[in-house]
Amino acid sequence: MSLAFDEMELATPHGARHVLVVTPTEHLRVGAVRLAELREGRELGHIDARLLAEAQARAERVHICVFRSRDDAGLGSWAFADELADEHVEELCALLLRDQMLLFRELLASGYALFVHTELGPREVTALRRAVDVHLEELRRRSVFDEQERQRVENDRWILRHLVFHFEIGFSRLVESVLPDKIELIERRANLRRPR
Repeated sequence: MSLAFDEMELATPHGARHVLVVTPTEHLRVGAVRLAELREGRELGHIDARLLAEAQARAERVHICVFRSRDDAGLGSWAFADELADEHVEELCALLLRDQMLLFRELLASGYALFVHTELGPREVTALRRAVDVHLEELRRRSVFDEQERQRVENDRWILRHLVFHFEIGFSRLVESVLPDKIELIERRANLRRPR
């Protein structure tokens, strides 16, 4: 999938912040083929690996990443394939999140305070949020036998509660009225919680 990586300056009551904006430049529909790939292994996908490299290259000045699910010109988008059966959506989202946790851990370690997926469709938002809720519950119930594992579980729970969000709202609304007012809270939470 072809992606555009842009930086923008976000005006906030606490000063300007730099945001990495990731936008698809072609249409990608996630369906049965990607589900089969995810079932085969556990690793960063091509999109997430490229996104991580771009984010880490900007980590000194950028601490917020926004993945747009569609571009303004209508030439690029990310969504589930229409033919993806509802019974497979839950599994797909669980496997996507499993692999994306590798990305989110690295972003947190690189100093990122927020990763937002926005302009998603209602089907995608509902399923992705559900995957987060299910994974949080699994982490809550997980038996932990050593300190290192306990810290990893705590960090993963923190990531899912405070770093990663999925929205339907438009990009302009996100950067004009949502992020500026929340930036102090976002940064304070991130500064209090870094991987150990």
